[in-house]
Formats: sequence, structure tokens, C-alpha cells
Amino acid sequence: MQLLMVGTAAYRIGRMLAFERVATPLRGPFTATVPDSSGAGETVVARGTGPRWVIGELLSCPVCVATWASGGLFVGLGVVPRFTRALIAILAATGVAEVVHGLVEALTWSSERARAHAAPHHAVVEASTSQPSSDSNSSSEKGLASSR
Repeated sequence: MQLLMVGTAAYRIGRMLAFERVATPLRGPFTATVPDSSGAGETVVARGTGPRWVIGELLSCPVCVATWASGGLFVGLGVVPRFTRALIAILAATGVAEVVHGLVEALTWSSERARAHAAPHHAVVEASTSQPSSDSNSSSEKGLASSR
């Protein structure tokens, strides 16, 4: 269980430091945020040369940051276990929340795409099956009027 908690906490630290705006001041000297080539948003890339570029590569890679973070968390468990366990619990909880949020978002996009793709076909089927003819409307109205 501890490994799962530390792994989830390290995942959260990696994503937070590599992508979130709150870590921009830390990443700023070593990275730049640029438009993603897919057009889906922005991405963080290393800048500079030499050690500056190496640190930028590390800070722009959530898996790389998570690797070092997990090492730090394990050291923390030995040095200050009470504080580190609390930190791991908080980060693991937010890591799970982030994964759930991502899954819900992906399912939402997928269902919206499926609805958009099916909508023209659905509208044609609905129109051909649910529109009564003008004769049936008038006869049903007559039936209602005569039953009153």
C-alpha cells in the first residue's frame, strides 16, 4: 500500500512541477511554455544550453520529476516520517482526483464526439418516424373533440 501511495504522490508532484502554473517561477529560468504542435494547448520545453538545458529537460518531464520526487519521499519517510506520511496522503489523494478528473474529461469528450457524429443520422431517423402526417393530426383532434 505504501508503494502505491508514494507512486501516486510522486505522479502528482511530477505533473504539478512539469505542467502547472503554480510551478512556473521554479521552471521559468530553465523552460519555456510554447503552443503544442497538435494545437491542443501548450507544452513546456527546455531552453538554454548545458546545465540550464539539462535542468529544463528534467523539469519539463513529469516522469523524470516523479522519479526524483519518489526518492525524496522515501528519504523523508526515514528522516521525518510523520510529516512525510501526511504529505504523501495529501499528494496521493490529489493524484487520484487528477486521474479521475482526466478519465471523466476523456469520457465526456468521447461521448460528445459520438453524439455529434450520430446527430445527423439520429435527426433523419427521428424526423422520418416521429412526424405524423397532417391527416392523422386532424383525425386525432376530431376524435378528441367528439369525446368531449
